[in-house]
This record gives sequence, C-alpha cells and structure tokens, in this order.
Amino acid sequence: MPENNLLSLSYGNIVRKDMNNNEGLIPESYETYQIVYPGDIVLRLTDLQNDKRSIRQGLVKEKGIVTSAYDAVYVSKNHDPAFWAYTLLSLDLAKYYYSLGGGVRQSIKFKDIPNMLVKFPDLEEQRRIAIGIESKIRKMDELIGKIELSIKYLKELKSSIVTEAVTGNLDITKWKNRGTSNYQLVKIENNIANSKKVTT
Repeated sequence: MPENNLLSLSYGNIVRKDMNNNEGLIPESYETYQIVYPGDIVLRLTDLQNDKRSIRQGLVKEKGIVTSAYDAVYVSKNHDPAFWAYTLLSLDLAKYYYSLGGGVRQSIKFKDIPNMLVKFPDLEEQRRIAIGIESKIRKMDELIGKIELSIKYLKELKSSIVTEAVTGNLDITKWKNRGTSNYQLVKIENNIANSKKVTT
C-alpha cells in the first residue's frame, strides 16, 4: 500500500501511529487497511459488550490508513463533517450503539444503524454549531489543565508541609486551625520559605 501514514482512533481522536513500533497487535500486512481523508468520520463499533467507556468515533484531519475493523464514512458536500461528527458523538455518549449490539452480537457495522429521520440545519448553521462546540471544548480543556496544575501544585505543597513539619522546621501549631482559604495557603508557603532560609 503506497500510503504509510498509519492512523488510529484513540478516545475520540484520530492519532498517528508508528508503523515500526512493535507494541500491541501488529498485522502481517497493511494491504487490507482502508484509506481515509480529511473530513471522514471513523467509527469503532466493535467489542460493544466489553468496552463501554471508549469514545467510538473521531473526525479525520489528515490522509492516512486505518484498520478495516473501523467503519469510515463521509458526508455529502452540503453538510459539515464536524457537525455530524458531534452528532454521532452525542449518540455515543447516550450509549445508543450498545442498544444495537446486545446479546451475542458484540459488534455492528455503520449500515446496521437504523435509518433515522433527523431534522438538520442548513450548512452555515451546521458550521456555526460545530465552531461553537469546539470553542466550548477548548475552554473546558483549558480549565481542566488549570485544575490539574493546581492539583499537582497542592500535592507538592502537601509533601513539603509534611517534610518541614516532621523535620521540625515548621511550627504547625501557629496555623493548624486557621482555615483553608487561599490567604492561609500563602501564609503557609511563606512559613515554609522562611523556615528554609533559617536552616540554610
């Protein structure tokens, strides 16, 4: 196969994979893999009984190849791929796919999804909706990043407090009952910093 950009679905994102990486399941040949293009939507509708936490579709951003175990679909030119990717994501989050693969059927194909009458907006409105969703997601990702950084910082502060208190470099009796406001955290940090200056 001339195309060597190997792609994979990873929790809702289409990511690159190294063909030379021997980790995981390695196929004997990539000849059976399918070519996907920007704007395609890739779905993994397998293992429905066992894996109920994965995000099962992602929007393709670059040309590449994916396993034939995935379903790759595309929208017509008068529709926005991102809008329909989010529409399918909403079905996934509602666990709709699992209702189709119950019993002994652990996988389905896209063609097995029943035809549904969906009232959809025009192309421009689809684009506005998709852009709006992406903007909200970026803001949430930024907030998550800040929260994770704060958690990391507080864990480091906790470790430092324990170390300084155990070694006798910090008198915790002065602030142990003063509350947990940001102001008090600053006071604690200052106490730790001052104790380190004295010992050095």
